[in-house]
Amino acid sequence: IPAFAAALAAELGVGDAPDASWSERERLHVREITRDLQDAGENGVVLAGETQPPEVHALAMAINQQLGGLGTTVTLFDTGEAATQPQDEALADLTGSMRAGDVDTLFMLGVNPVYSAPSELDFEEALSNVQNTVHLGRLRNETAQVARWHLPRTHYLEQWGDGRAYDGTLSVIQPLIRPLYDDAHSLIEVLNLAATGVDAGGHDLVREQWRNQLPEPFREQWRQVLHDGYLEDTRYNTASVGPAEVPSIDASPSDAEAGLEVVFRTDPTLMAGRFSNNPWMQELPDPITKIVWDNVAVMSQATAEELGVEVQRREGNFYADRVELTLDGQTVELPVWVQPGYPDGSIGVSMGYGRTLASTRESESTPFWDTTDETNIYNGAPVAGGVDASGNGVDVVGANVAPMRPTGGRVATGAEIRKAGSGYLIATTQEEGSMQGRPIVRWATLDEFKEDPYFVNDEQPPVPELGHGDNSGGHGGGAEDSGHGGEGHSGDGAAGDVSDHGLEAGPGAEAHAAEDMPEQAAHGGDGDGQHGAETGGESVGDRPVEEQEEYPMIWQEDHPSDEEAMKDNPYYDNQWGMTVDLNTCTGCNACIVACTSENNVQVVGKEEVSRGRHMYWIRNDRYYVSEEEGDDNPEMLTQTVMCQHCENAPCESVCPVAATVHSPDGTNQMVYNRCIGTRYCQNNCPYKVRRFNFYDWTTTLPTEVQMAQNPNVTVRTRGVMEKCTWCIQRVRKHQRQADNEERDLRPNEVETACQEACPTDAITFGDLNNPESDVVEEKKNPRQYQLLSYLNTKPRLSYLGRVRNTNPRLEEALSPDEETEEMHASA
Repeated sequence: IPAFAAALAAELGVGDAPDASWSERERLHVREITRDLQDAGENGVVLAGETQPPEVHALAMAINQQLGGLGTTVTLFDTGEAATQPQDEALADLTGSMRAGDVDTLFMLGVNPVYSAPSELDFEEALSNVQNTVHLGRLRNETAQVARWHLPRTHYLEQWGDGRAYDGTLSVIQPLIRPLYDDAHSLIEVLNLAATGVDAGGHDLVREQWRNQLPEPFREQWRQVLHDGYLEDTRYNTASVGPAEVPSIDASPSDAEAGLEVVFRTDPTLMAGRFSNNPWMQELPDPITKIVWDNVAVMSQATAEELGVEVQRREGNFYADRVELTLDGQTVELPVWVQPGYPDGSIGVSMGYGRTLASTRESESTPFWDTTDETNIYNGAPVAGGVDASGNGVDVVGANVAPMRPTGGRVATGAEIRKAGSGYLIATTQEEGSMQGRPIVRWATLDEFKEDPYFVNDEQPPVPELGHGDNSGGHGGGAEDSGHGGEGHSGDGAAGDVSDHGLEAGPGAEAHAAEDMPEQAAHGGDGDGQHGAETGGESVGDRPVEEQEEYPMIWQEDHPSDEEAMKDNPYYDNQWGMTVDLNTCTGCNACIVACTSENNVQVVGKEEVSRGRHMYWIRNDRYYVSEEEGDDNPEMLTQTVMCQHCENAPCESVCPVAATVHSPDGTNQMVYNRCIGTRYCQNNCPYKVRRFNFYDWTTTLPTEVQMAQNPNVTVRTRGVMEKCTWCIQRVRKHQRQADNEERDLRPNEVETACQEACPTDAITFGDLNNPESDVVEEKKNPRQYQLLSYLNTKPRLSYLGRVRNTNPRLEEALSPDEETEEMHASA
């Protein structure tokens, strides 16, 4: 990447190009990226990833300056602080001083170097030369166990502090809850005690610090800052810079010279180990691999074949070979995962696993007829892994790869790998919700969208005809039309089908064309399409869906929404709907965590997840898309899927005890105390979004976890079905508040947990009866479509199809079309 960045910069007139041998594909990318940036001018921006070395960051800023972006797309702030030493260098210097005996007392505050420091530093051995060692942390982790003193630390939501926003604005950090444990102290409290010998509270320390920041009268000014959360007019001044000093970057050694490289990354869920003991994070699927409760050695198909390893899928699960990865004398054993699109000759590993935490909590044992001691993930060792009296790991999740990383970097070369075993079970969530063979994710290029704004309907299979209507209509298309749906880039490829990589067809593989559907279905058509609906997609053309004979209802003459009792209900005035914009959704999983916290969703452990029994109400599906089966470098798309809250819900019609019902405000709700666990609703749901409690996950929760449960949401028990409720407890809360204040609900007043947590505002929720609601406007978007709407489920949730702004010259040049290849070869 550094050499490529230097080549790109040189093409833009910044610095000199490295003396490197580039392939035609790489040179093409450099030329086209350069052309796009030059066309964008000051509106373009170049960003360097956080794992890139300083030289690449300097090049990125030099390119932005060359484009004229400084002051427009990029703002530089003058922090007024001197340059600080990189942490890796500071840690290496500290370790050298410890080994030399120059340190007699060491405070380790909120860090865990024994676990995460590179092995070449040998931090634990150097620590033995220090007479007094004090560790502050929330857990008795690897460093705490070898320190002389361990002090319990408050959770960050329990402590006072202050800081600056990204633009320098001063802010006060206030606790949300009093510390659960009286012995716990915050970092600033421990530092103050060590420096002054005075045991002062965090509030008093922060208040005294702010006396120097606030004018008189201090009391009133302090209360205002606490109210606002920040102090106005304290942002940094903007910085003006001279000509950029372009660093010199040499060409990287060839792959043959460097050997296998290992890329160390911070795990997207556990970080570098900070959240290892949080079961929500352990069970949160990796955004790309969808693996839970494990870290793996990620590699390409070609690299796996070269090493003689593979991943097999049988009986609904993945079983992987295990390899020994050796680097600079350090060896770790990991299961293999073959990842489409991963570069050849590179191995990716995630940090944050392989923990050995000490705990004094005793294991519970139950009689033979009670299996809760076996299914309780909190029983025995800590969630991330414990340690016995002899210092050996117990129930350790994954392997610790952090000591193998080089000091000052996250890429190491010269790794050796050998096969160490096979048949290792890997639990993933991608295939559990498979809707194989149906158009799911829909997208188009920008040019295609301009030509046909309603492109999403081109992949809409015909609605089954029951002998009614003439099927006439305008724009909408049928399954035989070409386009971009979840089944493939051109309507005939495979999404999720990369069988040569050890991954079988996932959701969205192999489209249902008209000729593949039942005979009666092949005659129908969604002629009028489904765009233009102004009330949440509930109309087609100029007529309501209910009035079209082509859309027969399961209970046409007796639909719940037409009952007088339903219309007389005060909740009937609000009709709820949601949209998910696939353009802005990044698949980050923030919505899943928010839903889990809000709705008391329980975790079940690796074994139960491997059986398809995970409980998360939301899932982020990942699709591979390619024009050719077995493509080593397919595109990837993500789609958030939760309960669609169908108007014509298949689950409602099959429940024998009316445990899943239609609410007056148009949502599909669960009545938990009616449910008898037949699971008919789960079997009849085409979206695979219902979850069944095979065991009692709640009676064994530790006290601290019980305290985290939302009191406004029912805690479910064994034998009960559950699913997304669109945070109905939040809806009812705002309705009660509006009723007490004798007013109507304001537009966009109600937010679901997933919507509130989404960092890109991809989720919109609101009242379809309120024309000022954002969701009404979103439903008018021509990119709007309903998932599997041809099944006549009439979902209240809509998706906005994705539009990709591609470089047509680049796509044409990289097309597998033989004529195109010959043309470029002759050129």
